[in-house]
Amino acid sequence: MGSAGGGENDDLSACIATDKDGSCCIGGYFQGSADFGAARLSSPQSADAFLAKYDANGQFLSAFQATGSVNMQVFGLAIDPIGQVFCTRYFRYITSFGGFSLVNHGSGRDAFVAGLVSPPLPVLSIMRTGGDALVSWPSGATGFRLESSPENGFGAIWMPVTNTAERLDKRLILTNSIAPQKQFFRLVK
Repeated sequence: MGSAGGGENDDLSACIATDKDGSCCIGGYFQGSADFGAARLSSPQSADAFLAKYDANGQFLSAFQATGSVNMQVFGLAIDPIGQVFCTRYFRYITSFGGFSLVNHGSGRDAFVAGLVSPPLPVLSIMRTGGDALVSWPSGATGFRLESSPENGFGAIWMPVTNTAERLDKRLILTNSIAPQKQFFRLVK
């Protein structure tokens, strides 16, 4: 198994992280243009950072680019239990990550930590109807299970919800009786 990515200029893979399913994400920088699977990234000004994700068989899944007015690099990666990728390094001046920008107002380097979700996680919707809570999420979100907990945050104990979800249009809907105490829900893979 193996995969290659990059272009005709200098490219560097500086870090790698794997998830529980055996997929891996690599990070580093590229100059000019670089091909990763079906994705072509372009950096007309200077070196830009990249993240590229591959499945356990080495097949390309996705690529992401962070760009700025000076060289941009990723030198640290981690993947959390639900597959979100976090990267870190430093930046100068203005650096763009997808839909947001970081601004360094000094002349030195500032650290960054960015969390990226690829593909976007499904969003849970909860609606109260009588004594029930209807919990729903997109039916295309495969491989997820619903969990609940009376607490949220560090130390919360999450338990699987065992009710069977029903499909209605493009949503999975689960009817859950409302308990006297608070109840939190989440989808996990």
